Amino acid sequence: GMTSRRRLIGMAVVIGLAASSASADTRLSGRIDLRAVSASAGEPWAEGGPGKQRYASGSDLRLSHGVLVIDWQYGARPLDARLVLHAADDRPGVVDATEVFLRWRPVPEGPWRTSLRAGAFFPEISRESSGLGWTPTHGLSTSASNAWIGEELRTIGIEASWSRAGRFVDSPHDWLLSTALFGGNDTTGALLAWRGWTMGDRLIGLRERIALPALPAFEAGGGVAEQVPWTNPFREIDGRVGAYALLGHAHAEGWRSRLWLYDNFADPSIVKSGQYSWRTRFAQGWIERRWAGGTTLALQSMWGTAAMGPRRRLVVDNGYRATSLHVEHATDHWRWGARLEWFDVSDRDATADDPNAESGRAAVLHLTRPWGAWEAVFEASRVDSSREARTLLDRDRRRIDGSVSIALRRDF
Repeated sequence: GMTSRRRLIGMAVVIGLAASSASADTRLSGRIDLRAVSASAGEPWAEGGPGKQRYASGSDLRLSHGVLVIDWQYGARPLDARLVLHAADDRPGVVDATEVFLRWRPVPEGPWRTSLRAGAFFPEISRESSGLGWTPTHGLSTSASNAWIGEELRTIGIEASWSRAGRFVDSPHDWLLSTALFGGNDTTGALLAWRGWTMGDRLIGLRERIALPALPAFEAGGGVAEQVPWTNPFREIDGRVGAYALLGHAHAEGWRSRLWLYDNFADPSIVKSGQYSWRTRFAQGWIERRWAGGTTLALQSMWGTAAMGPRRRLVVDNGYRATSLHVEHATDHWRWGARLEWFDVSDRDATADDPNAESGRAAVLHLTRPWGAWEAVFEASRVDSSREARTLLDRDRRRIDGSVSIALRRDF
């Protein structure tokens, strides 16, 4: 929309001024991820298809991630700016910005460090997408809840963070606290309702829009007839401000954890230009244990609600959950891992032609080996899901998506 474009143009101007500043130091970094994929049946979800994984059927060679990060540092000032450009051959237009922000990080005078960010960026919640530009670092795909964050969530606002490194106070505990106010996430929940959960590593650009399945409810006379056949995940619709709080902890003996509480505080009764506003709330948490021998075990879970329509009679009222268990082991030359997942969406409204209920489970195996300046990664995955709405599109309620991928990736 016009508001989103103005916001992005404004941020681009700020970063352009940073680039032209004589005192600013510029640094470029990036990641290339080239991937050979063999996938089973179905059109990909980003084109409105029923697939639960990023890529469609057949065998192909893909540019999965082309990341260019441009960092500007304002001389000796505690101010820097970042622009992340992301290329993927399954995105219309190929290239889009995924993050653009200014950050203020004064030199700490005690054990606590303060940071302020303003712009569009990912929150510091992920344990799976710690690669450059929020790309995956544990295999080639991420768990369902982590994938959804990359697809339908972006902080477009201001965030304050406080962190304390225990080594400065002779403590084994590190702490992180973040809180943010944001806009532009009013349609968050639409993908979970009308597409459901997916697994993968598809990062949605700030200007991108995603095709929705051609459900009967979108047609004239249907339960959600005002919805256009696509969603723009970062659209501002109701003028309200959302908020979140994030708490992180790490212990010197190998424990790490995060807890994220999110509420976009949207008005679910508003629809503009074919896009509904969704009231979306959730909690996400994970805990990880690393042992000195190279083994890591992690448990992650997300649970929440997303609703749309007049408050007295919600048109869509969904609950959702996703849980994953991940084990990894690293040696000098190899890193392998396995992930099991369970996910569901519960449909709690009375809109007869718009069933949103879904349940599923998944299993993933991945193997990584350094190869000179590159890294070779193998992954095999299988997603077994059941979704009532597929029968409205003359498809089976249950489907199994499988894929085998081999990637070469390099950071520079």
